[in-house]
Amino acid sequence: MIMERNSKNNRQHDIPPFIQLSDKGIFLSVKVKPRASKSAIKGIYGEFLKIDINAPPVDGAANKELIKFLSKRLKISKKDIEIKSGKSSKEKLILLKNKRFSDIDGLL
Repeated sequence: MIMERNSKNNRQHDIPPFIQLSDKGIFLSVKVKPRASKSAIKGIYGEFLKIDINAPPVDGAANKELIKFLSKRLKISKKDIEIKSGKSSKEKLILLKNKRFSDIDGLL
């Protein structure tokens, strides 16, 4: 299990299996279900965070909705969220640029 030390109070956090920490930020492994009735986090699915998206997988609509949903949920700018791989797949690797685990802890 990967751990990140919180320098403010020397606590350690358990990092969920769908999160990878990097010097570039945080990578999220997500499994997306497009055309859902509403956008919502559904839970952990193996090594992925499962997210329902209320948009069709046509012309990038589901990817745009995913970025919008994550931006609102994590309280970060849309420009700080990038789909690194899986743009045309249900399984995606998302980069949260220049973020630390403590920035999103408790928001997913």
